[in-house]
Amino acid sequence: MTERYLSSEVPALTSQCRNGSFHVNTDWYILEPVDADYQPVPAGATSHTVLVTNLANRVQPIIRYELGDRVTLATSPCRCGSPFPAVKIEGRSGDVLVFGAPGGGTVTVLPLALGTVIEETAGVRRFQAIRTGPAGLCLRLEVAPDADRAHVRTAVEERLGSFFAAQGTGAVAIEHADEPPQPDRSGKFRQVWSA
Repeated sequence: MTERYLSSEVPALTSQCRNGSFHVNTDWYILEPVDADYQPVPAGATSHTVLVTNLANRVQPIIRYELGDRVTLATSPCRCGSPFPAVKIEGRSGDVLVFGAPGGGTVTVLPLALGTVIEETAGVRRFQAIRTGPAGLCLRLEVAPDADRAHVRTAVEERLGSFFAAQGTGAVAIEHADEPPQPDRSGKFRQVWSA
């Protein structure tokens, strides 16, 4: 059994070799590890995100599509002998949120845990949570048609307050944005991330 690093937009992006390395299928795709300003990062350095171009899809071109993953290209060829470059997948660039702790220090919060608290609140249809600083979180909520918006906002704030207290963070100010949840500039819909 082998694992693969892929997405629905780029289904054959990599293949895993017998040594466990993920090799980029450069016959079909261009993989560009970039920093936060979308500038290339060298092999051996972990990217902020990664852009991918599909060279084979002529029906719906995908050009420099942001996957949102942090990757590191290998600095030397893989021992398996594959001519394709190896890449190490570090995880999503928005995978961890860092909030301040009482008395100094920081607390790391996983987006899935934070998102679960919000999406399991009665009346929430869709949401986005954006960390705006070590003590700030901006929420974009879309409430169910039969739900009271003010009541849902209050319920989310209470649930998040309990969640953050259990995580050991300091007070986190919740700001409610007027705009609804929306895709980012790449067209990808992300629920939780750090601005």
